[in-house]
Amino acid sequence: MPSPVFNCVTLGNQNNPPVMFLHGLMGDVSDWEEVTVPLSNDCYCVSLDLPWHGRTSCDQLDEYYDIGSVADDIVQYGKDRDIERPILVGYSMGGRIALHAVHKHPDYFTAVILESASPGLKTQKEQAERVDSDQLWAERMRVDSVAQLLADWYKQQVFSSLLENKQLYQQLIKRRSESFDGALYALALRAFSTGRQISLWSGLSTIKCPVQLIVGEKDSKFCEIAEQMAVELPNVELCKIKKAGHIVHLEAKDSFVEAIRKFLVNL
Repeated sequence: MPSPVFNCVTLGNQNNPPVMFLHGLMGDVSDWEEVTVPLSNDCYCVSLDLPWHGRTSCDQLDEYYDIGSVADDIVQYGKDRDIERPILVGYSMGGRIALHAVHKHPDYFTAVILESASPGLKTQKEQAERVDSDQLWAERMRVDSVAQLLADWYKQQVFSSLLENKQLYQQLIKRRSESFDGALYALALRAFSTGRQISLWSGLSTIKCPVQLIVGEKDSKFCEIAEQMAVELPNVELCKIKKAGHIVHLEAKDSFVEAIRKFLVNL
C-alpha cells in the first residue's frame, strides 16, 4: 500500500537540531507558523500536513490505515530526507500519533513534546463509546454546513477556554472555514479515532527518551491525563501553561514557545 505524499514546510537552518511538528484534527502546517518562526532561530523546523489534511496526498481507505501506520510513514519520511534524531512535537491528534511513533521507533527520536495529548482510552467500553461518538461527528462533517459543524465542534467542553477569547475564537473559525473539507476530515476522524487506536497506557514505562507534556491549566481533563502519564513515564517534564486551555500553542503561544525552548536546552 503506498504511503502518503506528505506536504512539508521547513524553516530554519538544516544544520540546527531538527524539530518535527504534527497538527491536530482539521489543522494543517499553518497552525504552527507562530511557533516555528521564533523557534527557527535555533532549530530546523519541519511541519507536516497529516493524511487527509492540507496538501498531503493520501489515497488510503480508513479501514486499512490507522495511527500506527501513519506513525511508521512519518518516520520513513524523516529517514528518506536524512532528518536524523528529530524532536517530535504533536498537538492533540498529532500528539497521539507522535506518541505512537516514539513508542514504535524509540531509537529514531531524540525527544517528544506532547501538547494536550493522551495515550488512548483504558477500557473497551470507553473505546467503543468513542468510536460511536466519532462516527456521529464524521457523519456530520460530511453533511452539515461548515458554520454549524465548527460552531458545535468548538462548543465541546474541552474547548471551553477558547470561547472566553472571542478574537482568538473568531480567528480560528475563519481559518478552519477557509480550508474545511468535511469528507476528508471524516476519514481522518474515523481512521485516527482515540477509540480505534491501541492504548499505550501500559507502554509508557518503556519510553526512555525525554518527554515533555504541555497542557493548559484551564483544560482540567488533559491536566489530569498528563498527571497520570507523568507517573508512568521514566523521563518526563510536565508543564502546565497558565491562562490556556486545550489549544495551548494558540491561546498562550509565547509561553508555549518558551516552554519548548527551555526543554530543548536541557536535552
